Amino acid sequence: MMASNTSMASLWHDPARNDRAVPDRLCRKCGAIFGCIRKLRSPTSPLSSKNAVSRWHDANDVEEAVHPRHQNITPNFMQVFEFYSTDEEVRNSALAGCHLCILLVNGAEYHFSAAPFRSRNKAFFLAYRCSSYHDPSSFGALLLCVTDPNNHDSAVHPRGYECLSVLRLEPKDCQHQTSIVPPISLQTLSLSTASDSMLSLAEIWIKECYDTHPECKAVTEGLHEGPTRLLDLGSHRTRITPRLVVVDPQKDLVPYVALSYCWGVPSGDVLKLTAATLVALTRGVDISSFPRTIQDAIYICRKLGYRFLRVDSVCIMQDDPKVWRYEASKMGSIYQGCKFSIAAVDAESSSGGCFVTRRPLKTLPLQFPPRSETLDDPNIFRVRRPDKDGWLLLYEDQIHDGKLRCRGWAFQELFLAPRTLQFGKYGIYWECRRIRRNDLCPDGMPEVGYVEWLSGTRRPGPHFKALPFELGLFKPRTMLKEDLDRFSAAWEGITQLYSSLELTYISDRLVAIAGIAELIQSAHRFRYSAGLWLHDFPEQLLWYCTAGEFTHGSKSRDPKRCPEYIAPSFSWASVLGKVQYTPRASYNPQDSKPKHGPTFVAAILEVNIETIDESQSSAKIKDGYLIVRGPVQRVRNSPRGTRRTKDLKFPVHTIRIDCREDADAVFEEILFLFFMRWSTRDIGHSRAPREPDERQENIRGILLVPVEGENNTFRRIGFFEDVLRPESLQTSILAGGGREETLKII
Repeated sequence: MMASNTSMASLWHDPARNDRAVPDRLCRKCGAIFGCIRKLRSPTSPLSSKNAVSRWHDANDVEEAVHPRHQNITPNFMQVFEFYSTDEEVRNSALAGCHLCILLVNGAEYHFSAAPFRSRNKAFFLAYRCSSYHDPSSFGALLLCVTDPNNHDSAVHPRGYECLSVLRLEPKDCQHQTSIVPPISLQTLSLSTASDSMLSLAEIWIKECYDTHPECKAVTEGLHEGPTRLLDLGSHRTRITPRLVVVDPQKDLVPYVALSYCWGVPSGDVLKLTAATLVALTRGVDISSFPRTIQDAIYICRKLGYRFLRVDSVCIMQDDPKVWRYEASKMGSIYQGCKFSIAAVDAESSSGGCFVTRRPLKTLPLQFPPRSETLDDPNIFRVRRPDKDGWLLLYEDQIHDGKLRCRGWAFQELFLAPRTLQFGKYGIYWECRRIRRNDLCPDGMPEVGYVEWLSGTRRPGPHFKALPFELGLFKPRTMLKEDLDRFSAAWEGITQLYSSLELTYISDRLVAIAGIAELIQSAHRFRYSAGLWLHDFPEQLLWYCTAGEFTHGSKSRDPKRCPEYIAPSFSWASVLGKVQYTPRASYNPQDSKPKHGPTFVAAILEVNIETIDESQSSAKIKDGYLIVRGPVQRVRNSPRGTRRTKDLKFPVHTIRIDCREDADAVFEEILFLFFMRWSTRDIGHSRAPREPDERQENIRGILLVPVEGENNTFRRIGFFEDVLRPESLQTSILAGGGREETLKII
């Protein structure tokens, strides 16, 4: 049972925190609009005629017809209503609790960049019959809220009006209505994520996971080290002032909760562990001395009955670099060993807090007739945003696009913690290795409408926390070829996601995922160097950067070379940009077409990485180089040597330069180091016509330029690939006639 904590209530000034929203309530204007539904249900309905059958298959066809680009719909029935005259009136109605106005305002903000409701607003109720509905007598409708930019005196059609918001009304049994309409519960309607009902729900999730999810209890073999310091919050019976305690990381495996949050801009006013604050924190400090997010985390732990909390800023000495590096190296085991982690998803800094006062009706479909009036009425309509599962995706968006999910350090914290209780701006969200839940779907999120994690997009898909299993973290064994391929594909997916995230200090680019690397090394004894694994080194060198997807604190989104030394140029960590890989030659689970294993035509002779701490291969890098031997084709610049890299003509189809500086630079000579080839029946981007099922050769490699002042030493500037017919490959200067050379790459 949750521990009571009435003495702390005054810390969160939210008098409405335990109040509930009332669903399906309508204002006078919206009630008049919904009168159309009763009219259309009657025996004399305009839709009762056989001639009323629509030419549209489903609501998506209708929605496309009323899109601002088209607006050429001829509905089976249309009625126009005068709507609120100003933006303020609509929003006041929403604040007063009109469920439809809340959805209209939210739809306008989400789809139309918060365009204001101006004067002469109108609501078009467009009803239609669709052949896809189970019941032939059923009908659907679109509600368009529009504004009149030309001050028309009357309206007979939405064409010519500026669309402000669109909502879809569909019968309850429509096959396009998913079966995942959220149930009404105390949590669903709670106005605050700090409410007792919300935290009671979290307590149920935690207990169920502990009792019935064996995979969530798995830890990497050899994982023994826990945190060195923890915040002791006292038991629920003996409240104490939070104080810092030292624990033996080898022996004192006490149950603890870990906090993931954005620190924000470094400030001297924020309490953190230093030599100057060590004594005070050890003796205990008043809870009000901590930033708001830590206060909220303490409140959550006490309500759920947990005594120990681990917070980076107050459990790691911040002014001792040696101690900091040691603790950073243990991040993997610390987060994997916690009972669960608390994530303040949408707080920009430590003062943002975990809790929010929210408007739950933004995400809850409206039902007509209201839920309070209907039990088993088959003629129920639900009103939602027009995009599929819009209420659900709103939850997904705010979690996966939250401030915390954009931070590099948070990536491994969320990845490795077996369970995470996330607090966002729309509700609470649970994620463990088996299931995802939120307060709208307390029994589990449906796996629909999401982007698969390995697609390379920023948003993790449904099995983000299950990826440690793909890496084999919990079953150390001699890996089979398919296991190694799956491991490599998973690591590439990790680097794709992680490389687009933000870091306050660029020097942490490799350190912030060192915890994951350390656990992999503990499980498999693989060698790790500069973000790459040596057992798969040739193929992992074939990364490239995607422009426009990196947000590291600057207005420019183009990939750029790190301003300080992070890693050798052959490592993806040397460039600030989103890393991607072309589909692997040896493993591509999405591809059912036959492929033949790659032939590596370049040999790795030596990899040398020198770290600051020689005992840790995942520590910060001081220097490094790679010696490789393989076919090389040298391409010289124009006779005058003045053409920029991006203006040169190259002998392959696809060239990807790592960063803008190199694309705009002028090099006298560029080397094509040919790394691998394999046969495939995929069309790819071959430039030659081909017969059906004709086999082709795929080639890949990296681009190098000489390092000035150093003999036979080069640095990477890009990636290349091409698909050729076998006979073209044999005569290709690049692949067939390239002279073998031994090169040093730094």
